[in-house]
Amino acid sequence: MWNPLTLNKIGYIVNQISTKKMTMKFLSILIVSITCFLVSCNSKNGSKEGNAADSLKAGEKAVYSENGKLHYIVESKDGKSNGRVREYTSDGKLYMDAIYKDDHRNGKCTFYFKNGKPFSVCYYINGAKDSIDTKYSEDGRILAIVPYKNDKVQPGLKEFEKDGSELIETASLQIKAINHLSRGGKYYLQVSLSEPRKNVKFYASPESYPDSRQILKMSGKEGILEVPVSASGFVVKDIYINAEYKTSMGNTRRLQKLYKFSGGK
Repeated sequence: MWNPLTLNKIGYIVNQISTKKMTMKFLSILIVSITCFLVSCNSKNGSKEGNAADSLKAGEKAVYSENGKLHYIVESKDGKSNGRVREYTSDGKLYMDAIYKDDHRNGKCTFYFKNGKPFSVCYYINGAKDSIDTKYSEDGRILAIVPYKNDKVQPGLKEFEKDGSELIETASLQIKAINHLSRGGKYYLQVSLSEPRKNVKFYASPESYPDSRQILKMSGKEGILEVPVSASGFVVKDIYINAEYKTSMGNTRRLQKLYKFSGGK
């Protein structure tokens, strides 16, 4: 869109054309001048939201929001995001700098505070967060190191105090077997934490696939798992027991323990 000053200038020139007798040569020159003027204005409006869009490389394109502000600079190939993708805030600050493959994050991805320092550096494989997500404070201190695999939080979260010392989690998983098979009943695992935590979720997963989830039924603050047994009354497979909850720093902590059954009645 052209601003009112631009429109006023155009109106003045058009008015001069209609009120004065001009030679065809002069009129042609004037039309060319108007065209150049409009192209210049439109070009300035197109890049007004920052210098980032003024130095695009081959294969890059700038994407603007509805209000004309720079939103993304995307490196593309075959009609998809392939290469570097940068996302900007409404006030022109770099928010995200990531590597994409076929429209999915695939590689290093950095998110930034408005002061230009990173608040998260993580890695993706085919759109799923994988490896380590390192979180920072605005002054550059490491706050947390969060392990991921296939977009799921893994055990091993590390959080840090302002002085750089690690916060040690003292809660642990407690698992109690309840065997009622000899009385014609069932085999259960009763799961809890050694110390109370808010909004804990317990779930089980087979040893062969530790990131799958079978949510445990809750009984008060304890999780209850009915364990599958064979026709002869033996527990078939060992199983992972997991607990997840939010820490005081807002990170997800996952505790995990492999429970090995002795089996039998």
